[in-house]
Amino acid sequence: MEIKHQKETKKWKWVLIIGIPVVLIIIILSIVALSLNTFLKPVIMKNLQTLVVDGSDSLYKFSLKDYSVGSNGRTVVLNGLKIELDSARYFKLKNSNTLPKLILSINLNYVKLSGLNALNLIRHHDIEVRNILMSGADIFIQQQLSDSIKTTPTKTLYQLIKNDIKSIKINQIVLQDADITFRTQQHKTQLKDSWRFEKSRFQIDEIYVDSLSHSDAERILYASDIQFQTKNLKMKSADGNHDFSISNTQFAFKKRNLKLDSVRIYPSNSQSEFNKKMGHEANRLTISIPNIELNKFNASQLLVENNLEAQNISIQNPKILIYKDRTAGPDFTNKMFQYPHHLLLKAHLKINIDKVFIKNGTFTYSEKKAETSKVSDFKFTKVNGLIENITNEAMKITKIRWCKAKIKANFMGPNPVNANFLFDLGSKNGHFISDATLGSLSAQNINPILLSYANSEAESFMLDKLTYHVEGYDYKATGNLKFLYRNLKLTVLKNNSGEMKKNRIISFAANILLNNENLSGITERKAINIVHKRLPYKNYFGIICKTLINCITKIVLKENKKNLTKMAKKKK
Repeated sequence: MEIKHQKETKKWKWVLIIGIPVVLIIIILSIVALSLNTFLKPVIMKNLQTLVVDGSDSLYKFSLKDYSVGSNGRTVVLNGLKIELDSARYFKLKNSNTLPKLILSINLNYVKLSGLNALNLIRHHDIEVRNILMSGADIFIQQQLSDSIKTTPTKTLYQLIKNDIKSIKINQIVLQDADITFRTQQHKTQLKDSWRFEKSRFQIDEIYVDSLSHSDAERILYASDIQFQTKNLKMKSADGNHDFSISNTQFAFKKRNLKLDSVRIYPSNSQSEFNKKMGHEANRLTISIPNIELNKFNASQLLVENNLEAQNISIQNPKILIYKDRTAGPDFTNKMFQYPHHLLLKAHLKINIDKVFIKNGTFTYSEKKAETSKVSDFKFTKVNGLIENITNEAMKITKIRWCKAKIKANFMGPNPVNANFLFDLGSKNGHFISDATLGSLSAQNINPILLSYANSEAESFMLDKLTYHVEGYDYKATGNLKFLYRNLKLTVLKNNSGEMKKNRIISFAANILLNNENLSGITERKAINIVHKRLPYKNYFGIICKTLINCITKIVLKENKKNLTKMAKKKK
């Protein structure tokens, strides 16, 4: 019994010897952790103040719903963090035209900092964090577009915070489930365009802020890389007639690669509502592009300077439909100085794109005629093309003044067409040159167009070759045409109690007026230097098509009126 008591006493002695120090260590660590927590909270608030207020030169202020620090001091959770403009500072900078080109407001539901080095923060004023997770964000960004904004030298982030923070080192920041509104504001016109990015995700890697990192050319906003992805981007056109959406957007800053999936432009309202709003005939767009990829895309220039820069753009399988309802009434609005290169040169943003590749596209121009109320389609399939030197930068235009487009496609079926377009970016008079060749065309191909435009059909027709050259300016164009064809015979139709029937007399007269063939050789007829004076309400493609029609008329219509009269008398 005594031996057993001795053993129990010895056992408790060891428990006391080991247990008391352990308990003391736990108590001491708890006191240290509590002290660290208590001491760390004001340090965190002070550093937030430095980063947000001092780091923005007092343009922004912040508020916080609540926050907590983990027991080990390595985890910090912020709830309800809001960063917004300081109104007094904003109006002061606005009145002096020194506002930054981008202003923003941020509402963050949840922020978690993991792997915080509390001792370095307290002792050396260095912020070291393993990663930061942010979720449930609502972000508003506005781009100020004004020539009057003064470009005054600004201090770097490090220069603004260095008195309180010596350096910042963060391994990774992830922002998820963010809704972003990006708005551009034109101060001259007061026009505002808004883009809505929903369910967006940012990943920012290896952020480092110190006295040297600002000048590191390999870094983007102090980070080694920034990756962005958004699932739904939506906006409305400035005139409210069309909606714009992208289902998925991905961008990697380091690779400078932007991918856009399922790009769509579609009408916002019905055709009747569109006609009523416009008050006249107008183009109504429907565009669907499965994939667009921009390489060597400079996102920083677009966001800050409003410059669109890319080495090349690839557009895959685009489907473009332009519909015009001519029953809505004629459009006599002035379209002078609105050729494609006019619009490029007048664009409110600077553009510098080396090449645009178009692959396997479909283009349809559909028109409802006022006279017949019938719809005709001009359809191009298997469209492949290359557009080069898309720029409005004066320095580059002095070196390369031509914007070039080369297009290959099939027209109205398996009929190969090649077209080249040259736009003189350095001219003051809208100078352009266009060339096109068409290898074949049959009566079956052109009858839908003839039926809609002229209530007629080709009983027979075969195109052997068409070669068209046109050179134009703001007020006129001159065309040359080689047009070889065989067996042209027309049937003019009339509406007889809702049924289209042949108008024999008119058909006979029409065929008397037409040359039924134009073969290569001595008797070949050509249209040379056919001048067309532009009407102010006709657009670029209008003047090209009208000049082409004049050239075709020159070749197809017979010119000897005496012979026509004799032929008509013999027929009688």
